[in-house]
Amino acid sequence: MMRCLRRGIIGLTIDIPTELDGITPRWLSQAFREGGLEGVDVADCEVRPFPDGYSATGQLARVSVRYRPNRNGPATVIVKMPDPSRKRADVRGSYQREIRFYKEIGADAGVRVPRLYFGYSDSDSDAAVMLLEDLAPAEPGDSTKGCSYDEAVAAIRGLAQVHARWWEHPRIVTSDWLWSFSTNWSLERAERAISEGWMMLPEDYVSSLPDSVSAMVGTSNWFQNVRDQLESQPRTLCHPDYRLDNLFFNHDPKGIEVSVIDWGRVGRLRGGFAVAMFLASESGLGGDEIRSCLEEYWQVLKTGDIGDFSFRECVRDFQLGTLAVLGQRVLIIGLGLNANAPQRIQDMRKKSWDRVVQVVEEFACVEVLDGIP
Repeated sequence: MMRCLRRGIIGLTIDIPTELDGITPRWLSQAFREGGLEGVDVADCEVRPFPDGYSATGQLARVSVRYRPNRNGPATVIVKMPDPSRKRADVRGSYQREIRFYKEIGADAGVRVPRLYFGYSDSDSDAAVMLLEDLAPAEPGDSTKGCSYDEAVAAIRGLAQVHARWWEHPRIVTSDWLWSFSTNWSLERAERAISEGWMMLPEDYVSSLPDSVSAMVGTSNWFQNVRDQLESQPRTLCHPDYRLDNLFFNHDPKGIEVSVIDWGRVGRLRGGFAVAMFLASESGLGGDEIRSCLEEYWQVLKTGDIGDFSFRECVRDFQLGTLAVLGQRVLIIGLGLNANAPQRIQDMRKKSWDRVVQVVEEFACVEVLDGIP
């Protein structure tokens, strides 16, 4: 049975689907027109859901579209909506934030992002839907497999371009809708959750930690210190989920072009968090390759107006970001938030844990907290 919510949007009454079976030719025609594609008339469509495990909270599908004569639009689009079986308090804010990003920043982000054809998130319920540009034939990364060094360099250059462009930019400094660590978790709540997560962390996770890391995680305020540092100046436009699943690679003889999706947690933070999410948690690269990517990131960063920001500070931010990623994993896995996730998500998070633990040790990340009260 098709499930929809009835909503009036800017004078047009349109059904907001809550399940993929609500994506019909009639609804697509209305959505495209509301999004600015005038005269579009969809004759037929085929909705092909992505396999479970390619989104932690949402339903994703590729939609092939056939139009009536002289009423053309995109041949395929990606539809994204919340998964009603995985309701979470922050999902509504995530969709509202992502839609706002595409409308207000997307084209100026500094890296290629998909076009938003239609986006709506209800302020009173979990109903939300987006129609996004299909980035094919670019190929998505795979968070469970890691990536090649060349792909990592392309991804980190794209990230540096975003950070250089938005470094303490007035538009983000004054934007109260951007994500931060405290968006959904107060410092006190986060510290309590980290402590509880640490106490309940499975033995095979605990045993993989070096003694110095175990000692740090067992202290009372380490995560608060990391958060405070990453939310201090200089800040930039940060993609906290800069993961391979959210990157598309177009392999061209002239080089690798990267496109970036899933901006639901786009925030205003020090850039090291996104750098660490990718290099420490996702890439699967060894220490020397990570160092090389950090140097590449800093060189691109210097093309922007970043002031006196040294490579040493760049590495320090990466160390702090790696500790923040570790803290997130302690919280997610220790509190059992991973248990009911699709198997692919669980495998991805275990891979992330193993990679991050290795980087924390190899880059002496615990030492960066020395001297922080």
